[in-house]
Amino acid sequence: VGVTILLPWVNARYGDMLVFVLSQFFFVGAMAMTAVWKGPLAVLVLSLVMGVMLGVHPNNSLTISERIIDSARLRASVVAMVNATMPLGQIIVGLASGPLIHSLMGRIELYFAFVGVLHGLVLCLSSGIMLIEFGTD
Repeated sequence: VGVTILLPWVNARYGDMLVFVLSQFFFVGAMAMTAVWKGPLAVLVLSLVMGVMLGVHPNNSLTISERIIDSARLRASVVAMVNATMPLGQIIVGLASGPLIHSLMGRIELYFAFVGVLHGLVLCLSSGIMLIEFGTD
């Protein structure tokens, strides 16, 4: 709820792209921390941090897509594609997580850390591409 209320102001102040990327990095950090920080307080704090990304991601990915596309017709197609492909990651994770957690002998915290590191690698690569693409304008 807090993210929903504050997101328009934070986006206006810092920019939707920066807010999007930082929320992803906070998510990666929280996922990696699950392997070492345990207990009820850890669950509460890490869940709150991960929840921020879950509030920012669907909104800012669409606003960024809308902003960077010039043509109204193309913009509608790109926004529809982004919206339609968001569940693809959930399907992939759903199919792969069972066997991966099984291979980690049920240690779900190691699975979260692995997913966090993998997400971090993809995030670094995509952030580098965004910097090259939009930083050279």
